[in-house]
Amino acid sequence: MKKPVAALFEINDNNELVMSCKGPVGESHFVFSVPEGYTPSDHMPNHTCDEWMYRIQDAKASGELSGDLADKMILSLQRLPDLSPNQKVCVSFSLGKDSEAVSILAAMKYDKEQLMMLFADTEDEWPETYNFHPIYESWIGIPITPLKTEGIHRLLRERMPFWPMMGRRHCTKNLKMLPQRDYLDEQGFDQVRKQGRAKIPPIARFRDKTPIEVKQPAPLMLCGERWAESENRSQLPYESRDDLILRYTQRPVLEFTIEEVWEMIFWVRAPFNQVYHYVKRCACAGCPFASNKEIEILGERHPQMLEEWCVTEKIIGYPWKKVGFRSIYMKLVKERRLGKYKVSVLEGTEKYSAPARYHHLE
Repeated sequence: MKKPVAALFEINDNNELVMSCKGPVGESHFVFSVPEGYTPSDHMPNHTCDEWMYRIQDAKASGELSGDLADKMILSLQRLPDLSPNQKVCVSFSLGKDSEAVSILAAMKYDKEQLMMLFADTEDEWPETYNFHPIYESWIGIPITPLKTEGIHRLLRERMPFWPMMGRRHCTKNLKMLPQRDYLDEQGFDQVRKQGRAKIPPIARFRDKTPIEVKQPAPLMLCGERWAESENRSQLPYESRDDLILRYTQRPVLEFTIEEVWEMIFWVRAPFNQVYHYVKRCACAGCPFASNKEIEILGERHPQMLEEWCVTEKIIGYPWKKVGFRSIYMKLVKERRLGKYKVSVLEGTEKYSAPARYHHLE
């Protein structure tokens, strides 16, 4: 498979020239749409891997699946290795589209008893994401284990009061990667450590250096990173050993485009996270890497969550992306958009109402 070519230049929300490595058109220009009349099934069909391979080939021949996608799905299933005795497959699951696609491929390849999915909760996920958790868990028939973390606001307010940046994503490290490692260590899964010149392989240890009582082999880690997402990710190999979680990670949808991810999800009639109807990424609701527009959407739909980010910003002491969560909050207040689409379970959509402390702006 050829890697996408960095071929798109555009201006971001901060009026900066940016380069996108997202194919000939660019994922930033992708418009999400659901097939007319689409209804998810009750559960994922229970077929063997060979049966899935046949169905994919048949769908390619009949035109139900695009040829490129069918070929990529078959290649992904062929690449996924056979497991050693008692070995597990662990999907790093964000409840977003890419990790959903990975979980579907994993469920096509392996028995459900061999699979586990870990969801590292930043405590700032979109409410739509939390709602999707039990829906998808029921559909695929595999438990999605939520991992408790200190939460993004506590991390930025109390322990690391500075904004994450490219190359310094302390949020990802502390709220995604390390919680996965800690969970696997606690469950007694072996690690894959660099041996160097030592004749005896180093033993698995917790982060505090105490030895782990190993009960199971190191799991095969799967994640949903794709070449087409960004320039940095376009350099990723299919498989690598992660120095942080000390296990090998494979990337089954590495070559997939965003269109192919959605085509596969719709082909198997899977449910999907409803947050994609109005934002393009499933991450922290106030992700420091989000666009200004996504933060405006957060304020329109979940104003209390934007207020939390304003508090965090004040504690950090300088504005997010030189723009500031507070400035976006005030903009929404002035334009009568704060909470515009807020939904009440009992009464339906609520009318806009500026917080009392901002009534003078009306």
